[in-house]
This record gives sequence, structure tokens and C-alpha cells, in this order.
Amino acid sequence: MPSRRIFIDETKQNGFVLVAGVIVSSEFTDIRKVLRGLTKPGQARIHMRDERDSRKREIADVVGRMEV
Repeated sequence: MPSRRIFIDETKQNGFVLVAGVIVSSEFTDIRKVLRGLTKPGQARIHMRDERDSRKREIADVVGRMEV
């Protein structure tokens, strides 16, 4: 049975934008491992606000190749 996870984030830059994403996947644990593997040493989590443009592209590329 696939698990379902909902992720929500917001920005107040240029107004207020709320974005939600739903992942329905039986491979959620594998997806989470890939994303955790993208964190740099000393980094607890990925937050795009804190990343350089090149890292943002790298992260987006990895996420874009996932089957979610």
C-alpha cells in the first residue's frame, strides 16, 4: 500500500504564496534517503532559501528525476 505524505511551505516574498505537494509512493523511504543524501555536512535539512543557485539547480534536478 503506497504511503501518502503532504508537504507544505509558504513565502511572504511578493505577497503570500502557499504551496503544497503530495507524494503518493510505496518508495517514500527511498525518496527520503535520496533527499537526506543531498544535505551538506553540518546541514540538518535542505531549505532552498539558504542554498546557492547552483545547489538549487542540483536539488531540483534530483527531485525532477524522482518518480513521485
